[in-house]
This record gives sequence, structure tokens and C-alpha cells, in this order.
Amino acid sequence: MNCIGLGKLQVTVPWSAKHSRFSTRFESLALGIMRNMDIMNSSMILGITWNMAHGILFSMKLA
Repeated sequence: MNCIGLGKLQVTVPWSAKHSRFSTRFESLALGIMRNMDIMNSSMILGITWNMAHGILFSMKLA
């Protein structure tokens, strides 16, 4: 969010974990897909990079 008086502000929203690029719902979907196939194919289905998919696993302490 860009505020003219204060500059850029980071807003906390209830559907996203702190410092996460994705919503908790998307991460849950991604984990469900990654349980059934490798990270490369999962990332192609999800439309994200391999590094982003690995980051989701790492944030959930599964990597």
C-alpha cells in the first residue's frame, strides 16, 4: 500500500502468513498437489517457479 504521507506500508491480512507471497488457501492447495507429484510438475500446474514451490515446502518445514 502506498501512502502519500507515510510512504509504503505493509498491511497484514488474515488470509496470509507473515512474509508469505501466497495466501494460506493457495499454500494448502499447493501442498495437496505436491504430496502427489514432484516439485517440478507441481510448480508447472500451479503456475509458479520451482523455487517458489520449494519455498512453500520449506515454510511448512517439509523440505
